[in-house]
Amino acid sequence: MVQAALERGARGLLRLVGPSDLLLRDRGDGRPTRQVEVYDAGPTLRYGPGREEDAYGFLSREKLDADEDWTPWEIAKEEFDEVWGPSS
Repeated sequence: MVQAALERGARGLLRLVGPSDLLLRDRGDGRPTRQVEVYDAGPTLRYGPGREEDAYGFLSREKLDADEDWTPWEIAKEEFDEVWGPSS
């Protein structure tokens, strides 16, 4: 079902799994090193070292805009790690 939605494009996938929360970890320079996408009605996708992309998405290649104030959306490392899951 997800593959069919992908073939119809991003809008098809969004209708299938709903909106998502995007969580990013960076090394302090704004460039993501790990990323989690938690969809309301579907999968949780994880990207990072050893898994930079798959059939559904990829680790963001763009730095966060340094001119933006990201503090309203900042979460603790422990909160991110809880969503990321156990280390492998």
